[in-house]
Amino acid sequence: MPFVDGPTGEVERWFAARTGLDLARMGPGRVREAIEAASRDAGAEDVTAFALRLEHEPVLFDDLAERLTVGETYFFRDAWHYALIADQILPTVEARRAAGGPGLRAWSAGCASGEEIYSLAILLHERGMLEDATLWATDLSGAALARAARGTYREWSLRADEGGRARRLMREREGLLELDPRIRGAVRFARLNLVDPHALPPGLSELDVVLCRNVLIYFSLDAVGPVARRLSSALVEGGWLLTGPSDPPLHELGLEAIVAQQGVVYQRRTEPPAPPPKPRRRRRGPRKALPAEPEAEITGVRRLADLDPRGALDTLAELEMQGLQDDEHFVLRANLLVSLDRAREAEDVLDRLLARSPGLAVAHFLRASLRFRAGDLEAAKAGFLRAHAEAAQLPPDAELACSDGETAGRLAEAAARHVDTLAGWESA
Repeated sequence: MPFVDGPTGEVERWFAARTGLDLARMGPGRVREAIEAASRDAGAEDVTAFALRLEHEPVLFDDLAERLTVGETYFFRDAWHYALIADQILPTVEARRAAGGPGLRAWSAGCASGEEIYSLAILLHERGMLEDATLWATDLSGAALARAARGTYREWSLRADEGGRARRLMREREGLLELDPRIRGAVRFARLNLVDPHALPPGLSELDVVLCRNVLIYFSLDAVGPVARRLSSALVEGGWLLTGPSDPPLHELGLEAIVAQQGVVYQRRTEPPAPPPKPRRRRRGPRKALPAEPEAEITGVRRLADLDPRGALDTLAELEMQGLQDDEHFVLRANLLVSLDRAREAEDVLDRLLARSPGLAVAHFLRASLRFRAGDLEAAKAGFLRAHAEAAQLPPDAELACSDGETAGRLAEAAARHVDTLAGWESA
């Protein structure tokens, strides 16, 4: 019997409720095509018949999950995360091992085809710390986990600048690149639905680091909080949660946000933080001229931002009343608004900033990230292209204006990765 097209809304609602994913980010046309293709391949006469079978046939759910999730990843993507692990996390683990404690304990949540967790395994192998490490990798898609467990890749998975670190531990076999068995054997793979509160394996606790990068962006707003709390609860005190540069900000989860230009990372702090400093009272009288050295003022606002974003916004307003309103203040205001889930206001700030400083690469990158989160992929791609063009005009090691230390080369690389990802979605 030929397949009959029909409404896909029932399947969309069922899948979204079960996984917490926001299918609107994929675009209605792509979602409909994926559901209809899964229905046809299942031999269903129409989408309604397919919907009735989904609940009782796990293989159908697995196929649909494979079609409706994004598995874009490659070795040593966001290399600064691995540098952070090497510099900030591994020394603590080494001291613990020297005292007879366990090795690194890590989890890649939403591992896709495995390049992320294998990159961490390679880093540990380079440091002589792989043998006693405990590495977990989970994903919603059983098909993705099967590919990850095989540990075979094509050259495209090595496209990052540091991809050669993985290439050295691979051998060619039947036209593919196969990872060294020592790397493959160090990882435990398990299927896991992150929105299921009862699904965490017993081993996912007391972890030093959780990698959940470019995953939370695909969840609905209602699902992000519970999933993030679940990830946080798996961390040891002082453990790190690493999310992607386009993932939503996380608040009020017992996590300390550590802001870098490449993105935000989090540490679990169960002890209550010190009370934030109180914003200074607004002075009466005429506004002051721009201070000769505003760096101390902006540094104080940054420190306040980690503890009290609203108080930091108030302090910025006071500084502006004194006549202190430069490009760096605009960028900081935009970041604070994003941290408070006020993305539309943040975009307005960035638009004003770009009107006065159209060549500011950091502002183009931030605005493109917000457009990406809003699902406006065309504007996001244009913004990342402009950010790349502006940064590429400078020497790679030049520090970008208003970037808190970010270099032109790293921002250009990050923008190019986003453009590649968006281009891949367009051709899919």
